[in-house]
Amino acid sequence: MLHDSLTHPIHDPSHGDDRWKERVFTLWDELADFEASRGHIARNHLLQVLSDLVGATNAEWIGFMKLDEAPEGDPMLGWRPRLVQNCPNDPVASERIRQAIREMERGKPDQTAIRAAQRTGQFRIESLDEMVEPTWFESRGFREYYADIGRASSLWICIPVCDRAEVHLGLHRGPERPAFGEAERSILRFCLRGLRWFYRQQMLNEGIGVVQAPLTEAERMVLRGLLDGLSEKAIAEVVNQSRHTTHGHVKRIFRKYGVRSRSELMALWLRGSFGPSGKTDCPEAAPRAAEG
Repeated sequence: MLHDSLTHPIHDPSHGDDRWKERVFTLWDELADFEASRGHIARNHLLQVLSDLVGATNAEWIGFMKLDEAPEGDPMLGWRPRLVQNCPNDPVASERIRQAIREMERGKPDQTAIRAAQRTGQFRIESLDEMVEPTWFESRGFREYYADIGRASSLWICIPVCDRAEVHLGLHRGPERPAFGEAERSILRFCLRGLRWFYRQQMLNEGIGVVQAPLTEAERMVLRGLLDGLSEKAIAEVVNQSRHTTHGHVKRIFRKYGVRSRSELMALWLRGSFGPSGKTDCPEAAPRAAEG
């Protein structure tokens, strides 16, 4: 549980203790057992276990996608966050992240966001002092997005999924704990490099890098019902809406994913590709992701 992480990581590979690997193997099995419709729960479970493994006080998952057309002079090069999940849920941290996203949309991203956008396409684990200039630690960005919400040491793991989508995972510690070191990097690298199938499934669940328009919360709820194999009538009952409204959501979901039927929609998850033709499956992303 997360409260165990407030004091120490489960195991320290720098001391020759590799029992942590057994927990990682179990985690991989647990993630594989989650149904596709429970992707949001699987994400939270991953963040909880990562926090336990490396002694983080909190963690977050950010899904990034690249716009089809970036605004002229965009410092983010067209990249935008489209999904943020915190663990444990922290309303203050969530609002700070929303504030950062609003500033990105106004063309005034923080230096950490610019750095992340500049280095897309390769797996990497970076601490804050590797991402920014030393003067940044005296800036409003550090104060508002890190120091004021109890984040003194952070590691960001950036994972390419395809040429239009990445997963960025942040692990954070407060000032009462020592900074993350190479031991924690080794655990995270071992744990996360082999989960590309999971990242693809997560992006499919949310439509990140897949659909032209983001899914609404109502559409995500209906999508979970479709992935569970429920009828439209049953989905309407579960989400407490009329069958007519549910049917409209289903049609919009099909249109956003570029499919014509439930079977074609399910095939995306079974095939693990990002479109009916697989054109956005991005095989060229694999060698780039192998770097770092």
